[in-house]
Amino acid sequence: MAAEREEVTFTREEFYQKLWEIPSRKLAKQLGCSDVLLGRIARSLRVPKPYVGYWSRLASGKNPRKTALRPCADPDVQSITFYLYPKKKPPEIVAPPPPPEPLDADILDLLDKARNLPPIQLASCLQDTLPVVQDTATYLEWLDKNRTVDFLGEYIPPYDGPPYLDVVVSKKCRQRALLIFDAFAKAVEALGGKVLVRKDGKAFMDTALVTEVSLAGRDSRFRLREKQDMVLKRPPKKGEIQNHKCDRVWTGLLGFDRGSGTWASGPAHDTPQKRKLEDCLLPMLIDMIESEGRYRIFRREWEAGAEQREKQREEQERLDRQRREELHRKRQSLMMKQVYERQRVEKLMADAANWRRSQDIRDYVEALEQYALQKDGAIAPGSEQAEYIAWARQQADRLDPRMPSPPSVLDETLPEVISPPGTLRP
Repeated sequence: MAAEREEVTFTREEFYQKLWEIPSRKLAKQLGCSDVLLGRIARSLRVPKPYVGYWSRLASGKNPRKTALRPCADPDVQSITFYLYPKKKPPEIVAPPPPPEPLDADILDLLDKARNLPPIQLASCLQDTLPVVQDTATYLEWLDKNRTVDFLGEYIPPYDGPPYLDVVVSKKCRQRALLIFDAFAKAVEALGGKVLVRKDGKAFMDTALVTEVSLAGRDSRFRLREKQDMVLKRPPKKGEIQNHKCDRVWTGLLGFDRGSGTWASGPAHDTPQKRKLEDCLLPMLIDMIESEGRYRIFRREWEAGAEQREKQREEQERLDRQRREELHRKRQSLMMKQVYERQRVEKLMADAANWRRSQDIRDYVEALEQYALQKDGAIAPGSEQAEYIAWARQQADRLDPRMPSPPSVLDETLPEVISPPGTLRP
């Protein structure tokens, strides 16, 4: 909503005094406009402005002559109104946010331990690696011999050997990838963590395994894979629609990821600018520990506010229930009023129709009497014609809503006949 603007109105004489008391730039700033606009307003009101040199002479102590204001009888130029914008409110002083909650003591100790670790070095050969890394190398060699390609694509046969790490790389980068995973696992164990291999309950194969790193009380899934690029088998010829048959080409760039997402979204990876994955292992471990510490703080704050959120939810449900009940009550009241009003309208229409019918009967009886008087001269009391006229007027009174209804045989009822006990009714 726009803020309300203050209105300042000057008469022609007051505007003349303002122009000769305050320089145009200062007056324009007070009125929220430009000095050019003030000049246009002065010309439209036929008010003279100070001439060149007036303010310099006034500042030097002289008494310069003022141009007199000539009278004007035009009613459209007797006043001017300015709309001043409200002054900007000073910015509110916002209290600085409270300092962040410190990390837990075990997280801080683990961070100090991680920062004091020596630089991570790769083993010289696979014989110096962990048993799980050697088992993974054995599995990949077995996979090279037994993997086939069927009509549905690549087929991976079931494997009943020892557990293996989640590594997806080319044969060329296999040794480097296993040495990196070995160095990473040794660094995790040096910090008191473990590298675990378990079955993936979400996979379509019962033999599928995933690799998890247990560190700082939290399990995180990790996968080491090599980036692949999609390359067309052959470039399209001129005028030919581009075919979509592509080959996957290994790029030699290795990276860790969390088991899903694109390759570059992983916590650490090689880059074409010659950044090596092995140089990112220690910063990645430090970031994992800090993330777990921040997650613990967030979890505590979330649990602390759970009770307040539950109260807010219950209060919102109570208000919603009250609104629904009030709406239901208003709807029922409106329905009753509408039914009552509809009945009144129907009775009004029926009364109006009966009143017109009673008027028609009275006019007919009046015409019948006039006809009988013209024909016979008089209507004999007690005659059939007199009884008929009296009965017709009673019927008109019965229909007229303004008149009390005379008794009629149409209003009489008889009680229902009840047979005595033991009597068969016909």
